[in-house]
Amino acid sequence: MALAAVLLYGSACVVDAPGDPAGIFRNELASLAEDAEQQQTITVPGMDGWLFFGPELRHVGVGPFWGDDAPRVSRARRPDTADALPAILDFQRQLDELDVELILVPVPPKSIVYADKLFSSATLPTPLLRLDPAHQSFYDILRREGVTVIDLTEIFLENRAHSEGFVYSRQDTHWSGTACVLAAETIARVVRERPWYAELEKQEFDHAWHTTTITGDLWPELRDKTVPREKLRLRRITGKSGASIEPDRQSPIVLLGDSHSLVFHSGEGMHATGSGLADQLAFELGVPVDLVAVRGSGATPARVNLLRRTQRYPDYWSRKRVVIWCFAAREFTESDGWSLVPIAS
Repeated sequence: MALAAVLLYGSACVVDAPGDPAGIFRNELASLAEDAEQQQTITVPGMDGWLFFGPELRHVGVGPFWGDDAPRVSRARRPDTADALPAILDFQRQLDELDVELILVPVPPKSIVYADKLFSSATLPTPLLRLDPAHQSFYDILRREGVTVIDLTEIFLENRAHSEGFVYSRQDTHWSGTACVLAAETIARVVRERPWYAELEKQEFDHAWHTTTITGDLWPELRDKTVPREKLRLRRITGKSGASIEPDRQSPIVLLGDSHSLVFHSGEGMHATGSGLADQLAFELGVPVDLVAVRGSGATPARVNLLRRTQRYPDYWSRKRVVIWCFAAREFTESDGWSLVPIAS
């Protein structure tokens, strides 16, 4: 079956069986990821200057990644930590005992939202349809277990050609400033529904869009260093004084995760300040958030950092209402593992 047909009919496929469209697409990504590993590179070139992250393609390529499939497809160092499901449910259980809600926000793979930048086809549907039945099945399992899951994939597909730019960086593994805004708007709609939110004292923040040039983390892998660095649109959030919004440890809202919660917020290798997910959430909610994020895996290390914070501040959980756990979906298979981590000493 031609790949054009795979993409055209991908949304009709929710069954993981030989010859199905999503399965063919998955096999294509697995092949690209394997080729990149053999060439000892993390970068897979696409079309129109797009670059993709090899481990992400591998993740999409493995298919189902929980239960009995987990030890077979995971990069975890220990088989007993290969499955993300027990760790997520254990985390939710601990938060439930503290009367704190968990909102899980996996960042969709770039290769799912911009599949047409990997494979050329003149017959792609508009909008591009989903080709990730494994993610959808996994999120359904979590929802049945009572976890609030925000799946951003459909929103990102609808906004692939957003007026402020693509929802992913072409030369970086992270989402774009536009995606940070869309994610914050979506998360904020859920948080505003909670009764406790109405009782919070709100603040007003200013915002302004601007253009910045970044050196994406995939750009150095290019052999042709004459390729221009990427320009991105960012929405910078400031207080009335013009200063950036600092995370607030006292906030009832915790943003937990990987570098997707740091990009455009923490500066230096994260490209900019004042424009990341934490900043956008503060603007949308009128409340600065407490940020617990790592430049690495959002699976186990992020929760370890959360534990360290609770050990340092024994009354930490007394003020908290929700933990927004945001990390790249590829972490389900590409992290070092999903250990059970206590969140209170």
